[in-house]
Amino acid sequence: MDNKLTIKQLLFSLALCFGVLFLSAQDHRPIGLNNSDLPSLKPHQLPEISFSAVEKNDLANNWQDRVSIPTKVNFNFKNAGTWHNLEAGGRIWRMDVKCENAYGLAFMLRKVEIPAGAYLDIYSKTGRHIIKRITSKDLSIKGDLLAGPVAGREIILEYYEPASAAGQGKLEIFNIHRMYKDYFPKSVSVNPNRDFNDSWDCNVNVRCFDKDNFDDVERSVMRIIMTTEEGMVYCSGTLMNNTAGDMTPYVLTAFHCVSELTPLYDFYRFDFNFISPFCNNPGQAPGFQSLMGCAKLAGYADSDFELLRIFSSIPSEYNAYFAGWNRTQDYRPDTTTLIHHPVGDVKKISQEHSRVIIFNSTIDWDNGLVTSPRSHYRGFLDLGAYQGGSSGSPLFDNDGMLIGQLHGGDALCDDAKAYSGRLSVSWTGGGSSATRLSNWLDPIGSGNLVQSGFDPANSGVSSASVSGKVLTVNGAPMRNTTVYLNSNGNYPQALGSMVDSTLTDANGNYSFTNVPMGSSYFVSANNDGCPRDGIGVSDATKIIAHLLFQNPFSDPYEYIVADTNGDGAVTVTDVLVIRFLLLGVITELPNQSSYVIARSDMIFTEDNPLTTSWRQNALIFEVRNLSGPALVPDFIAYKTGDTTFTSTGCDE
Repeated sequence: MDNKLTIKQLLFSLALCFGVLFLSAQDHRPIGLNNSDLPSLKPHQLPEISFSAVEKNDLANNWQDRVSIPTKVNFNFKNAGTWHNLEAGGRIWRMDVKCENAYGLAFMLRKVEIPAGAYLDIYSKTGRHIIKRITSKDLSIKGDLLAGPVAGREIILEYYEPASAAGQGKLEIFNIHRMYKDYFPKSVSVNPNRDFNDSWDCNVNVRCFDKDNFDDVERSVMRIIMTTEEGMVYCSGTLMNNTAGDMTPYVLTAFHCVSELTPLYDFYRFDFNFISPFCNNPGQAPGFQSLMGCAKLAGYADSDFELLRIFSSIPSEYNAYFAGWNRTQDYRPDTTTLIHHPVGDVKKISQEHSRVIIFNSTIDWDNGLVTSPRSHYRGFLDLGAYQGGSSGSPLFDNDGMLIGQLHGGDALCDDAKAYSGRLSVSWTGGGSSATRLSNWLDPIGSGNLVQSGFDPANSGVSSASVSGKVLTVNGAPMRNTTVYLNSNGNYPQALGSMVDSTLTDANGNYSFTNVPMGSSYFVSANNDGCPRDGIGVSDATKIIAHLLFQNPFSDPYEYIVADTNGDGAVTVTDVLVIRFLLLGVITELPNQSSYVIARSDMIFTEDNPLTTSWRQNALIFEVRNLSGPALVPDFIAYKTGDTTFTSTGCDE
């Protein structure tokens, strides 16, 4: 033990000496800050924030944890910003966005494509705040991106592409968040009197705490930026192990974080390793590693838990840990520990040195919720504190096993009272898979009361699963549909590129197991059965009405399914194909599969996608750099010829 402490003390000293070097090594300089020859930009002005109205609205709706106000926009490379060719080769696109009284801005982007060698820089016009350079690795598996927040009233977006990738990049900015709470480092903040991320001085950085049991579990805790229709919220979460030990990226957090808001789960961002490299607060925000997008699996207000599944597997370079847990019914450890991100700050640690109690009374919460007796632990912190943004943080016992997650209480610097929802209550929750943890954390039905943590770095695991679901256009399971796993993105599937294929089950589910990790894979599906499913005279009538301009199509999928002969256009010939099918003159569709099976997350930018090369994007899903179980967004089966969308699916 003495040798271990000595090594830690030495590392701590080195971190103090070289901390500035460590941080500056992450810096990069955008082209626009180094090139005075670039043309000036006219800023796009966003509405100013009415702080009094926002405060009133937050109080009325219990939105006190909200930190931003979204503004809907529609910007892309064609309708906004300016392009400039560079003497050294390549070109850049630049755009200026300004809000006169915002503390910062964050940007929601979709349909983002960043080819090899290209990147996106976002920074304050003054150059005081430059966020991490964005490449294709930072996009969600759906091509979504939450960029920022960036401190400042005027922000520059700058996309660079090399000549080799000319015209290949795409992006659509559809929402900009105006930050009205100043959670930024003092060195970049609009208000320089604020401290780093504004968390209280009584909060204790994790690196100040020397305890063997928490060296691993600290790596399971992440900051979550929860993006909602009403704005963004900071909370904390924990990567959870399950009894199968299969590295499914389950994240436990607090139910109340967005219970009064409308979550946009595709734009949740999970920031791993946002931590000071030493005990003192850093002079500027340290780097972190992020994943975008998730699905909600379960939640229960009474014990205040929510379980999310991140869409992507956790990259090995994140060095993440899957926390273990203890759900013993009346368990009361002598010491309990919270690890959290108060107001979105770097990772902190808090601790109670007395035996935690199971609270026997109801608790009345600010939002009107009354939780049941014995649904929560209650503790009084002896070390550290907590604030907004700490919600959802894990409550660990002295062995580093999770026993609950922070709900709230009296957030103070001295003797803070903290209530945490109990894992043993959340285990059975409201009695269904959508309201309890047991289905998800014990998928093999082991009945374990205690489950140890899991460290992928020491596991020797080299394969993982890729799974998903195929549904009909009306949400029913699409059974007996072939799903392909390929090593490239060619469509239709290129010979020699297929890794595996499988059929969907009675619920439309499919799964590929023992897929080697470390490579990217491409998923697509096909079903050529039931050629007459969903097709009737009304479909032919609808195509005729479109061709006569009486009732033009307004849905991209109307164009896609109306192209029954596969010639890339909607014509009278497509009507004849439907007629011949109904009369039995032909028994299958010419040059077309019976179903067009497309990604549920596909967003078309034009009404008629037949005029573009849409198949490559719509029919194939890429699983990037598989490093753990991957969940693919649903595929939807659109019946060719079924312009009225009445298909019930096919079992053939």
